[in-house]
Amino acid sequence: CFDPAVRQSIDAPELSVLISLLRSEPFEKVIRVALATIRLVLQDSENIKELCESLIGMGTLKLLDSLKGKKALKDEDLLDDLKWLRETLEENFRVLTTFERHEQELATETLSWSSTVHTDAFWKENALAFEKDDFSSLKKLVSLLHSADPTTAAIACFDIGKFVQYYPNGKLIVENLGGKKEIMLLLQHESQEVQKQALTACSKIMITNWRNVVT
Repeated sequence: CFDPAVRQSIDAPELSVLISLLRSEPFEKVIRVALATIRLVLQDSENIKELCESLIGMGTLKLLDSLKGKKALKDEDLLDDLKWLRETLEENFRVLTTFERHEQELATETLSWSSTVHTDAFWKENALAFEKDDFSSLKKLVSLLHSADPTTAAIACFDIGKFVQYYPNGKLIVENLGGKKEIMLLLQHESQEVQKQALTACSKIMITNWRNVVT
């Protein structure tokens, strides 16, 4: 990963893997390599601001503070990378809208219930925003129905169901994108959580007119 050409090709989805690795509380050697890799990627990137915003959206600032609080970490290079990353993220910090946070999470191709953007309140406020770029975020959600990660697939079902509920004629848009067919296939998924969210989404898609439904 230390070849410059390889580093420049790394984007938010790859960085999210490293962040997930750091959250797993690995050995100090693994932490050192992960932090050094992230630093090199940012230093070589032509899109450092966008990558920093993606990292911030993943909760990296809080993660770095947690790592810094580990008294067992003594490696000077590791601590230097930790300090550099913290300062770099702070320099590129920008308050993101909830919709932007949703877009950034979609870019990682891994969805988490811990995020604040998978809620009824979020969809009430942001359903219309999904018109952006010819419904590109909705298309991404439909593609994530195929995710090998059950949590990601389940959340994609949840989000699509909420889009149908709060976007005018959202049912037809989801059907045209093939979302209805894919969600129905997930009713047979081995994960009970995916089955549950797929069933809920299907029930929302089947409702003819949400304006007549008291929520």
